[in-house]
Amino acid sequence: MDAGQVKSGNGPEDTFNKMLQHVQRVTPQIADSITGTYKSAHALLAAFERGGPDILEDFPVYPVPGGA
Repeated sequence: MDAGQVKSGNGPEDTFNKMLQHVQRVTPQIADSITGTYKSAHALLAAFERGGPDILEDFPVYPVPGGA
């Protein structure tokens, strides 16, 4: 796999989640919270177009069950 490529997931939502985790400062928990609300990059982009750049400012991030 070349540098910068995102490993495929088990379907579109999982692949989107993995893609988000490659964004600086996006943890797996943040990616899970985003993909829990926005099932695709298209849905997230549409939300940004409707709500502006601050739509994720106060986005809830939930801890991983059983995680530290």
